[in-house]
Amino acid sequence: MRTHWTYIFVLTILLLSLQSCRKGPGVPTVTTQDVTDIEYVTAASGGNITDDGGDPIIARGICWNTKGNPTTADNVAKGGSGRGPFHKDITNLIPGTTYYLRAYASNSAETGYGNEVTFKTRMIFKPDVSTYCISFENQTTIKTGGYITAFYGGTISERGICWSTSPEPEINSEKKVTDNLDGQNFYLSSSGFIPGTTYYLRAFATDEAGTGYGNEIKFTVHVDGATVSDVDENVYKTTKIGTQTWMAENLKTTKFNDKTPLVNITNDYQDSRLSVYAWYNNKEEYKEEYGALYNYNAVSKAWAPYDRNVCPTGWHVPSDKEWSTLITFLGGDRFAGGKLKETGTTHWSGPNAEATDEFGFRALPGGTTNFCYGFNSVGITGSWWCSDFGIYNKEYYNIVYVMDAYSGSAIRLPGNAHNGYSVRCIRDY
Repeated sequence: MRTHWTYIFVLTILLLSLQSCRKGPGVPTVTTQDVTDIEYVTAASGGNITDDGGDPIIARGICWNTKGNPTTADNVAKGGSGRGPFHKDITNLIPGTTYYLRAYASNSAETGYGNEVTFKTRMIFKPDVSTYCISFENQTTIKTGGYITAFYGGTISERGICWSTSPEPEINSEKKVTDNLDGQNFYLSSSGFIPGTTYYLRAFATDEAGTGYGNEIKFTVHVDGATVSDVDENVYKTTKIGTQTWMAENLKTTKFNDKTPLVNITNDYQDSRLSVYAWYNNKEEYKEEYGALYNYNAVSKAWAPYDRNVCPTGWHVPSDKEWSTLITFLGGDRFAGGKLKETGTTHWSGPNAEATDEFGFRALPGGTTNFCYGFNSVGITGSWWCSDFGIYNKEYYNIVYVMDAYSGSAIRLPGNAHNGYSVRCIRDY
């Protein structure tokens, strides 16, 4: 009997001894994946669990902070359970911020962390903005706008136009009007501009990084009888005829009013897509009196109210209808030329028939060119562009209005889009 109890006692001691020597679950082994798809507020990473520490993995994921040595007490993206690789998206980050990240894995007893990796989210920048050209709805009301050409991660909170009587207007210190936030384009009207006053205007858009401004437009609200300047600082007299206000000189600019250069053609003209000009006989000595000769590409862009324009801000190349209104007011095409032509033979060849220049329009004979083979008719003929197509003999043509030294007529004729003719600008209102 003693031997039996002795045996049981020894066996119990042995089992307890074996249990005390057995180890519990170990720390899982995990590696951290490189961070990928890094954006302004998101990224992606993950890990790979190669050893569960002798106990099933019950939780895994990635953790991160901005200080270093992140743990599960920091920001966490959970990734399920079990061994092997896993991948997680990271959200709600702060733009332009450096983060520290580790993968982790937990069994019933321990949590293991992978190697630490560092990444930086993309920085938000101010949006890029372009300012549209200005058109006038009446003497004190303008219409313009802008185009947000590029976003850099931000959310637009405000956009519009701002203006001042000093250069580089800003939204915090100057006048502004704002638009809704739908789309990249925006158009606005604003009133209260004072005749005779020069203004500076820019489109703008604001996001979390600040306010981006478009190109600056300088304009002067016109006063009847006052001069007007183009972007090349050429100064023009003006005249009011009926309800219209016209320049009293031919256009001389070498740029659109957004300062984009036109192409000066002095020899063979090959590319019909270009917006070009030339001085008569390729001599700038003709510029002051006769202005430049432009192809249709240069003038056709002028009629789009928010596109660039060869005429000064607040002015445009007249349409066929606007020319027709002028001709009708002057008594029809048989008499209009004489009432518009400069008198005498200083610039017109004789006899300069019927010229009276009753309204100070001072039409001058700038001639024409095809930009390839030469120039003709300076002193004899003046031809002025319309900005649009018109019907002539039941077909659509580019339209020009022509006056000559031998009659008092102003004749409406088809023009050639590749030829160069003069331009007279008309005020927007």
